[in-house]
Amino acid sequence: HGGHRNREDNNGANTKKKKAARVRGQSQTTKQTPLNLVHLFPAYKVDDCNVRFCPYDQDQSVAIASMQRAKTNAKKTSVTLAASVFPEDADVVPSDFLRLDDLTRSTLTDYPNLSLNKKLPFINDVFDNLRNSDKFEQFDYVIYTNSDIIVTEHFYDIVATAIASGYDAFTVNRQTVPKNKPARGGGQPYTALDLDDIYQLTTGKTHPGSDCFVFARSTFEKIQMGNLFLGYPPTANVLLVQAESLADRYTMFASNELKATYHVGDDKAWHDGNDAN
Repeated sequence: HGGHRNREDNNGANTKKKKAARVRGQSQTTKQTPLNLVHLFPAYKVDDCNVRFCPYDQDQSVAIASMQRAKTNAKKTSVTLAASVFPEDADVVPSDFLRLDDLTRSTLTDYPNLSLNKKLPFINDVFDNLRNSDKFEQFDYVIYTNSDIIVTEHFYDIVATAIASGYDAFTVNRQTVPKNKPARGGGQPYTALDLDDIYQLTTGKTHPGSDCFVFARSTFEKIQMGNLFLGYPPTANVLLVQAESLADRYTMFASNELKATYHVGDDKAWHDGNDAN
């Protein structure tokens, strides 16, 4: 999305470094009511899952574990993890998540002749199920990440500090790290038990795409994604354009500014016509 504008004045590496340092290191000197965040996660069941990750794939399994850990570590904010799924996927919603209303439409019901032949959710339905929840008004900000985004253990405090800097919408770009452990460590895929090792992978590659969005509730209420469905472009870019246009103060944090999110591997499955998040 290199052509999109960034409302925050980020010209020059020094400005970026100062902005990131301010967000990572800013301390709260006065007591105030903690922010109430909700993290909306697009969980889904993987039918042919690897036994070590079931009922998910590797990406979701590690991502969910990272969210749960970050919630436990949150000091500056109250965090609710939430998901809206198809009825048959109910068992993929962890017990500590807020389970929103089930999804009733999919690409199969609305586009039966689509060559994908996959049951994919419409992102606006996921958003609506949060907006229509009786708990929605209690949340100050909404976080939405793709199902393959791992968050650092202090992610929610990092988000809270960025919010305190005055942003009502921002994106956090991921670092790309290896999918498997080093050969000397057995070369096995990283699992939810390997979060400490993943967090030490500080040489993550930068990534230009948008896959972690944070919105003030008032901004999130205005977002309309039509019949765009998850798993394929241009959903993320359309959401990015809305974040930029609807927010009073928007910024993008590049991959190595906050070092707040990760992705294992650099798969681009949609290039091959397969599912991607």
